[in-house]
Amino acid sequence: MACKRVGLNPVEFLWNEPTEKLLEFDGFVIVGGFAYEDRSRAGVIAALDPIMKQIKIEAEKGKPVLGICNGAQVLVESGLVPGLDNYRLGVALTDNKRVKGGHLVGVGYYNTWANIQMSVPPYRCAFTRYQKTGEFLNIPL
Repeated sequence: MACKRVGLNPVEFLWNEPTEKLLEFDGFVIVGGFAYEDRSRAGVIAALDPIMKQIKIEAEKGKPVLGICNGAQVLVESGLVPGLDNYRLGVALTDNKRVKGGHLVGVGYYNTWANIQMSVPPYRCAFTRYQKTGEFLNIPL
C-alpha cells in the first residue's frame, strides 16, 4: 500500500519463484515478517536464499533495495548493509536490551521516531535523492 501511495507499481514476489523474474523489476522492497521462522538469527537463513544473490547483482546495477523490519535484517545478514567490500558482514543484530545508568530499563522491541540529518549528498541514495543536504528526516526506528 505504501508503495502505491507514492506512485510505484509493486509486484508481490514470493521466495520460491524463479530468480530470473527479478530482472524485470526496477527496485526491491523486502518487507517484514519472520523468514524461515528465524530460529538461528533474524534474517540469516533468508540471506542465504538464491534470491538474495540475484538481488545483490541487481543492486550492483544501481537498483534500489529497501528492507523493512525483518527485511532490513535480511539485508544485514546478506552483507548488503552496511555495504562493505565483497558483502562482508559488518553489523551484528543482537537482543534489544536497554540500560541507562547501569539499570535495565527495557527489553524486547523498542519503537520510536527519530530525526536524522542528511550529511552526505542526497543523490547517493534512491530514497533520499529529492531531499536537500542538511535536511532533517523524521523516521521510525
